[in-house]
Amino acid sequence: MLAQSFLRKKAILVSCDSDPEMITRLVKNYEESDYIKIKRNKVVVEEEIDYTQVERDENDDLKLKYTCDIGSIVQSHGKFDKFVYACLANNERMPFPNDYFNSYIANLSLNLVANPKRMINEAWRVLTAGGIACFTVYGRWG
Repeated sequence: MLAQSFLRKKAILVSCDSDPEMITRLVKNYEESDYIKIKRNKVVVEEEIDYTQVERDENDDLKLKYTCDIGSIVQSHGKFDKFVYACLANNERMPFPNDYFNSYIANLSLNLVANPKRMINEAWRVLTAGGIACFTVYGRWG
């Protein structure tokens, strides 16, 4: 619904989840949607690389094993009206470059991650100056 209804022309939607089953469900949802029936709408799902994998660096700090060059991926698919890219990634350590996105939406995940502060810091890291972040959570008030 987000890609079909709210994504502007020439815009890119990156959809991440840390659960492989959700990525599989995303593929099925797009296959059954009208979104892919529209010429020049593109969906690319990365199923080969697990961007949640971490390893230790020379300082024994955890770092991502793989990073995602989203700009090259988008460019390699040519002209589009709307572009959706999906991958297996964790909101606490995202594989994307600094200052890349102009908006960040985390729907019902801030309360599920092990370290919500790290997730918020990652949102800041990947957002451009003046970018907007939106976090939704579920639960009862009070």
